[in-house]
Amino acid sequence: MRPGRCVSDGKTGARAMRQPLSRAVAALLDDLEGDAAKEAGVFLQGCPVPVFGSPMDSAVATVGLNPSIREFLDADGAELDGKARRFPTLGSLGLRSWAEAGAPHVAEVVAACEEYFHRNPYSGWFRALDGILSGAGVSYYDRTRSAC
Repeated sequence: MRPGRCVSDGKTGARAMRQPLSRAVAALLDDLEGDAAKEAGVFLQGCPVPVFGSPMDSAVATVGLNPSIREFLDADGAELDGKARRFPTLGSLGLRSWAEAGAPHVAEVVAACEEYFHRNPYSGWFRALDGILSGAGVSYYDRTRSAC
């Protein structure tokens, strides 16, 4: 991880809680610049997605393998834009490569992850899982009894 990528929101307690996620995003951004990501067929224009939702506010966490391409592109292969956008991309951040990303870009990725279920989630996948989570009294979509 390169220095200067971690994010601070200016609030001591919240900053301390956000730092692990910020560090994870910064490290994953570095990984996107390597050959392994290219060889694995990773969508290199899209940001890393270490979590859907806010792990600090969740009572239950679910585990997934990877984000769907629909988190970044529509069914026709066009990049999601405006209110349809779920996560930042190189283009939306005005970057040529992830090596150019700094603390403000990391903060935008972290915010997109944490607010995922309260903006434009890809509910085709998560609504089905949410039905299962409801048995535990939590929901991806509920800010007071949330899951991530």
